[in-house]
Amino acid sequence: MNAPGQTTALGGSRYSDQTVVRAYAEGLLGRRRTPRPGWEKDAACVGDERFYERDTVTPAVVAHQRRVCSACPVTADCLLDALAHERVEPGWQVSTRGGLLARERRHLTKRTRPEQS
Repeated sequence: MNAPGQTTALGGSRYSDQTVVRAYAEGLLGRRRTPRPGWEKDAACVGDERFYERDTVTPAVVAHQRRVCSACPVTADCLLDALAHERVEPGWQVSTRGGLLARERRHLTKRTRPEQS
């Protein structure tokens, strides 16, 4: 694992180890598969329009989103919610959710999908 604050490559993208550690510790890749009810009210991004832009997502906007996500108390819930929505409605993808970009979430889903027998 990298030192705190460093990033790691995932499918050609980069993300914070802190996000992955928090998500894993919360059980994202283990037992818990659904977000806690009402998690949205505790999200650090509430009211920040830069999280809802679809056409003007620049590197500066993504950097801002990742900073906010890295300090958010509900990062794992947000990521679980995004993965659930995107599984049902693949066209529903916004830029950063749970600290990961849409392409990073797609890669994460591929890596954690149960094997088909």
